[in-house]
Amino acid sequence: MPKKFVTRKKDVPVATPSASDDSSPESSPGGLQTQDVEWPSLTKADLEQFAKKFAELDANGDGTLSGDELGDVMRDHNAAMSELYGRKLAEDELGDIWELGDADGSGEIDPDEFVLMMYLIRCASDGIMIPKSAKAFPPGQFPPMAEEPPEKEPKKEEPKKEEPEAKPEAKNAEDASVASEASGSASAELARLQKAHAALTKKLDAVTESAAEAEAEHLVSSRQNKTLQKRAEKAEASLETLTKKLDKAEDRAEAAEAEAKVLQRRFDASETARKEAEAAKKAAEEEAAEAKREEKSATAAMASKGNEQTKMLTARAEQAEADEEKARRAQTRAEADAKAATARAEAAEAARAEAEAKTAAAEKRAQEAELDAQVREESAEHANQDAEVEIKKRRLAESARDVAALRATAADERADKAEAAAAAAKENEREANDADEKGKGEAVQAAAAARAAAGD
Repeated sequence: MPKKFVTRKKDVPVATPSASDDSSPESSPGGLQTQDVEWPSLTKADLEQFAKKFAELDANGDGTLSGDELGDVMRDHNAAMSELYGRKLAEDELGDIWELGDADGSGEIDPDEFVLMMYLIRCASDGIMIPKSAKAFPPGQFPPMAEEPPEKEPKKEEPKKEEPEAKPEAKNAEDASVASEASGSASAELARLQKAHAALTKKLDAVTESAAEAEAEHLVSSRQNKTLQKRAEKAEASLETLTKKLDKAEDRAEAAEAEAKVLQRRFDASETARKEAEAAKKAAEEEAAEAKREEKSATAAMASKGNEQTKMLTARAEQAEADEEKARRAQTRAEADAKAATARAEAAEAARAEAEAKTAAAEKRAQEAELDAQVREESAEHANQDAEVEIKKRRLAESARDVAALRATAADERADKAEAAAAAAKENEREANDADEKGKGEAVQAAAAARAAAGD
């Protein structure tokens, strides 16, 4: 989360009065005068709660908190206060509170500054306008502290004073009236505090239930996250296996292409041999034709040249026929070799096409596996984000529960005070009644004594 209000401490001096501060030091951003604000008091339970929170956050135990340690805590406390009071502060308002809390501009928050910041967030969430300068705070102790109920001291008996007969009755009536009013106001205050305590208890129960639900959702998200991680690992293993198969298919395809090239060269050689055989056949046919021509010529000249020349021509003709037969056999062998080379080339082409098809299928499966792994990874990331949201909700619920517990404790203390005040009022009322009865008795005795004196 961006620490917007943390980096502002070096740009805006804290508690440095501007021209507007000199002219009206008590004014707040909303124009509300500080003397018109009724700042709520902090109780001893509030201080103990803030001290406990500070100790939890102070991981290194140096007695100070940095912006990194405090930023999310301020936002969580802000969210918890908004649940109670219905108003959530903006980042700029949190930045102003940071500047007011970090009075010395050191960027480090000590326990007293932490209490002030938590107190100002609570007040701002309750609708109180926070001033820009610390000079606008009321003089004396700030934040104000609630007064602890004083211990009861034993009553000292005062010497009785003789008063006129009419004065004790008037005084007793006045004391009874004051005691009655005090008892009524104490009873009303007690009823109001009991009602507030019941409302806070209800809110606390709701927050506790919400925290339990958030915890359950967090556990479900954790289980889903583990399942998605296992699926992602399986997808990665499957992708690795498909990659290996793809590499093997590519190797087979390369081997098939090399074999196809060899077969092509053999086919070309057999084709060349076939052409050479055809040329030899043609030459043999030409020689045979020439031999026949010579044979005819020899036949015509046999009568004159004799039997020896005839035998020579016959031998040459037989040699030409043998050469022709040899050329025919060579052509047949060349044709057979060409057919075999053609068949091998076709087989190599089919093997290459099959290898290409397997390669394409392996690439497609690899792409599908990669896409599936990407989808599972995104699902796992979303599950992690949901888990983080649930953790923040849980922290928010815990903060709200702590605040509700603080308010409940404060309500209990106020209720105890009201009960003590009511008891004191009843005691005063009883004493007033006793004094009234005593005054009436003294008045009756005085009247009797007066009548007796008049009769004498």
